[in-house]
Amino acid sequence: MSPEQWQQTKYLFNILIELTQDERAARLASESDAEISAAVEKLLAADAADNFEETPVANLAYLWREDEEDKEIENFIGRRIGNYTVIREIGRGGMGIVFEANRSGGDFSKSVALKLLKRGMDSGAMLRRFRSERQILASLEHSNIARLLDGGMSDDGLPFFALELIEGEPLDKYCRTENLSIP
Repeated sequence: MSPEQWQQTKYLFNILIELTQDERAARLASESDAEISAAVEKLLAADAADNFEETPVANLAYLWREDEEDKEIENFIGRRIGNYTVIREIGRGGMGIVFEANRSGGDFSKSVALKLLKRGMDSGAMLRRFRSERQILASLEHSNIARLLDGGMSDDGLPFFALELIEGEPLDKYCRTENLSIP
């Protein structure tokens, strides 16, 4: 999907989200680009899922092209987001990129894991999903779960949250090494 198609997809989604089901179907039927129609239908389905986990965001990951993502990541290294300076990429998923960042300013400094919503995934549905994830993390208190430390918006409007940084092997890699399943 080209950047222009993605912009059209977001535009169409934001229009259709306000319409009834019948009006949506009629408007989508008039869309000449099948790729845009399919992407909008997936976004509408994700938006219709009330539960945070009903529609895995990984199902929508194809909307983000990896070459664009790599350029985006390069633009964040060394950049200041809130009180944090981005050091390096730690990982990425369907809707966000996680960086190691250093909190600087004030009376102390601290390394954190900074999760930032990907550019292009900032539709209404994805913003709600991101906020929901942040709220879920805020409510969790367990010694084996990284604590939510902070949250906010970048200067260019992307939401982020900062988590306790835990060094170690990623869980998915550990499970593969040990031949464990991930439920």
